[in-house]
Amino acid sequence: VAISASFDAGLSDRFLDPYRFALAVLNDPGDCVPRLLRGYGHGDLHGRNVLVGRVGDRVLWPAVFDYGDMGMDNLIGWDFVKMETEFKIRAYPELFPVPAQAFVGEVIRMEHDLHTLTEEYRNNNQWPLKPVNATSPVERFRWLVLMMRKQASQQMGLYRNRSREWLAEYYFLLAIYGLNGMRFENLTDMQRLGAYLSAGCAASRYVWDRNLTHESGESA
Repeated sequence: VAISASFDAGLSDRFLDPYRFALAVLNDPGDCVPRLLRGYGHGDLHGRNVLVGRVGDRVLWPAVFDYGDMGMDNLIGWDFVKMETEFKIRAYPELFPVPAQAFVGEVIRMEHDLHTLTEEYRNNNQWPLKPVNATSPVERFRWLVLMMRKQASQQMGLYRNRSREWLAEYYFLLAIYGLNGMRFENLTDMQRLGAYLSAGCAASRYVWDRNLTHESGESA
């Protein structure tokens, strides 16, 4: 995808070609790969493996099924990034029904907002209880993604004494899964573009976060 020609000025620093990022990981995994949390995991968590009952105007009784890939040594973060990415790439074309060039800018802005908000909530541990505007599809979408990340912050961070490290790992896995997700034949062109953009924004944020941490001398 010839993505660079679609950037507005000021957006390019928010995106890193995920293919080149993956090549760098393969060439020097020791320097590029963060510490990865392993343990009990579903292994294939996405929206089509979750059933939710609706009663009147309330959504109740979510249930996860299809445990064929369940294991004791799965990547814990993989379930979260797969759920998030599968949701995003199907939602983006509905949220931003615009030509491809405009779509690129809208998705990158949304990804950047999600990353900066996540870092803010991680630092002060004050996640939003509800959408800013519950009637806005964009606001509801943003809030749902942040709620997924809140759960990830607990399972990968708070409960594991990794209050900062979990997010660097999360960005890394988002980049890898987003690139991997592009291979599925059932995706539309716009969904595939959304996966590519999401992966590239996560790769950029992962590199930025690691550089910032190293410069400050902090532990991840």
